[in-house]
Amino acid sequence: MEKTFKIRLDTASQTFSAAHFITYDSNHCEPLHGHDFHCTVELEQPLNAAGYVVDFVPFSESLHEILKKLDHKTLLQGENPKFKFTMTEKEPEETPGTMDWLNRVGGWLSSVNEYKDPEKELTSDDYFQKMAQMVSASVNPAKESVPEDETESAKADEISNGMAPMEVELEVRFGTRRWVFPLEECVILPIFNTTAELLAAYIAEQLTQTTPLADCQWTRLTVEVEEAPGMKGVCEILNRQ
Repeated sequence: MEKTFKIRLDTASQTFSAAHFITYDSNHCEPLHGHDFHCTVELEQPLNAAGYVVDFVPFSESLHEILKKLDHKTLLQGENPKFKFTMTEKEPEETPGTMDWLNRVGGWLSSVNEYKDPEKELTSDDYFQKMAQMVSASVNPAKESVPEDETESAKADEISNGMAPMEVELEVRFGTRRWVFPLEECVILPIFNTTAELLAAYIAEQLTQTTPLADCQWTRLTVEVEEAPGMKGVCEILNRQ
């Protein structure tokens, strides 16, 4: 009697919330909207010497790392030639408010104190002196005096240089339709459309490149992506090596 073995990952944490839109033909594109996607994975593989298919923990961790990159993003179909992508850098429209300054300087102070003797922590005078330096640097960007401690210098430069970062916008065009997103809130995927089926295929392909599947002993990998209760797209990959 022939037996096959597989494992199934289907926990509540295997979710990602994302926005997308699907193109139905060469000219029609649905409105931008979002889903709480749920992902289920099955892996078929002969049992190893210890009597199990694959260790659940690293396999689950690999899946969660893939889903984390999709979570709270706008998912875009990078292989659809009808879509045109343009990235533009722009200056921030607003300068940081008082509480933002306080939070940023407080973060700098904490990071510096992590590397200093606890008995020599920076004082409140140091705090406000640093705030004045950072405000001055943002208004008149001149090089600040170099602190004696090199680690402190690196941290100070990181914060002062980040006070007014350039923003990058991603413009997406499809025919006469046009969207503008913050670049960091988007993922341009190597798929033709952001359907549940092709999202499942993308996740499956990513899983095949992870360490738990690197030995190529698995025979079948199935990924399901549910975009609404009872509505799933499924991709199955057979490994014939």
